[in-house]
Amino acid sequence: MDDAPPPDGLEKGLRFGCGTIFGGLLLFFALARNAFRFGSPFWIAVGGGALVCGFLAMRFGDRFYRGIGNFLRWW
Repeated sequence: MDDAPPPDGLEKGLRFGCGTIFGGLLLFFALARNAFRFGSPFWIAVGGGALVCGFLAMRFGDRFYRGIGNFLRWW
């Protein structure tokens, strides 16, 4: 169990910002080959994925990044 105090507003904002940047960059490079196709939902996927990563990082903090690291190490 976690004995750390709950995060305050500044920490939540930092978690959300870093998670959003991380998710946006990760998805941009993962999907970049489809970036310039006509009618491609590339930017919608990158933006949506970045927001999802931001919310997950804000909610779970370091556990989110450990999970991503374990997944990428496995992949």
